Amino acid sequence: MYDQRPYIRGAIDLVQWDIVVGGALAVAVLLVFLQSVTATLVIATAIPISIIGTFILMDLLGRNLNVISLAGISFAVGILVDNAIVVLENIDRHRNMGKSPFDAAYDGAKEVWGAILNTTVSTVAVFLPVVFVKEEAGQLFEDIAIAVSCSVLISLFVSVSVIPMLSQRLFSLSKTDINPKNNILTNTGRRLADIIMAMVSFSVRDRKTSIFTIFSLTAVSMSVAYLLLPKMEYLPQGNRNLIINILIPPPGLSYEERMETGNRLFADLKPHFKKEADGEVGIKNMFYVGAETIMLSGAISTHEQRAGELVPVFMKTVNDIPGIFGVSSQAGIFQTRMGRGRTIEVDISGDDLNRVIQAAGAMFGTIKKEIPEAQIRPVPSIELLYPEIRFDPDRERIKAAGLTTADFGLSIDVLMDGRKIGDFKQEGEKKIDLILKASDKDVSTPEELYSKTLVTPGGKLVPVSSLSSLERTYGITEIGTWRGGGPYPSRSPLPFPYQSRRRWRS
Repeated sequence: MYDQRPYIRGAIDLVQWDIVVGGALAVAVLLVFLQSVTATLVIATAIPISIIGTFILMDLLGRNLNVISLAGISFAVGILVDNAIVVLENIDRHRNMGKSPFDAAYDGAKEVWGAILNTTVSTVAVFLPVVFVKEEAGQLFEDIAIAVSCSVLISLFVSVSVIPMLSQRLFSLSKTDINPKNNILTNTGRRLADIIMAMVSFSVRDRKTSIFTIFSLTAVSMSVAYLLLPKMEYLPQGNRNLIINILIPPPGLSYEERMETGNRLFADLKPHFKKEADGEVGIKNMFYVGAETIMLSGAISTHEQRAGELVPVFMKTVNDIPGIFGVSSQAGIFQTRMGRGRTIEVDISGDDLNRVIQAAGAMFGTIKKEIPEAQIRPVPSIELLYPEIRFDPDRERIKAAGLTTADFGLSIDVLMDGRKIGDFKQEGEKKIDLILKASDKDVSTPEELYSKTLVTPGGKLVPVSSLSSLERTYGITEIGTWRGGGPYPSRSPLPFPYQSRRRWRS
């Protein structure tokens, strides 16, 4: 129903396009400010050489090209030309001093190689430490750090080798600049350069203007950063074409009712299948699972980039089903568990199940009141309303029959639907479970199981009814217990996660 390949290919195509656009914009800016086609061509060569060289270094380091590493390369495109610009500007200065193309290229690169080495090392020093981080940050951003570091290091060698060589060759072919004069680009560059130099002249005119410039720019930058600070999250959501809906049914929902829930879900959403309805995006494909332990549905959109618009459609449809409520969310790119990509989980534990249920219910109501737009999903439930049958063992009678309570529980399993006692495997075949069952026919009612007989170690037949009492009650679907003893959960007894589609502060 869901295929990740279009999203992955789209992400890679997007980053590749970013690299192309970034390179083109960098060249355009160079042409505007350098006002020379020859100089622009010389510096532009640093971009493809550095990027292709980065591929080689990453392969030697055992890394591959992916969305993260390509993003790092796209980040570095603007940095790659910095060293080349410094070298070329100095070469051009030496040419204006009347030197030959060879002497100008050699002396110009020799004078500034130390400066560009310092700037390159400082850039690498910012990114390279991420490689040694072993937590989630290192796993996520390691490829970015490697890609940026490799590309910047290669740009250093390009700027002191390729740039001087190419400058000498091109400048030897033409003693004059081949760039056309007084066109739109050069005029724009001159005006921008004049504006920038006027600002520089004002800033360094005297002590008062220098102090004013420092404090005003600092205040403006801090104000803009405060006003435009985006919402903060741990990981990005992405835009996967997959919507997951987790349905929370009332206790004791039968097989027929679960089937009917799925049929109604499909019927209500039929107007959205394969087409847009009322301006809302259509549903390309959809599934529904109505199992005993979980009820969920999922869908993909007819428009890959607009899958998130299906969330309110599903929320309304799911919550309109009588007795059912649920949560709907777009699957995140870093989501590893069903419906838990962007959740805040609250685990409630205690030695009294009734009090735990009361606390969970109070928290459910509080969250609904304080964060109305939050989608809350109690797992497994906040109600002790699931029908339950208990066989309470009579320890004295079990002991008199030569059994233990563990033996009694094992025997009940064997009588009911069987108990795994081992496995069997033939060479070249899959391993199969060995199940011990009392009969091929499953027990259909609790009373039928209660009337069954057990064989004691002494060979006597004893009915289950004489060793236990049958109690009909209500409970919950799953309760965690600490294997070391005591009520502490090994896996949360009542995990109570809720998720919100907006940022909130706790």
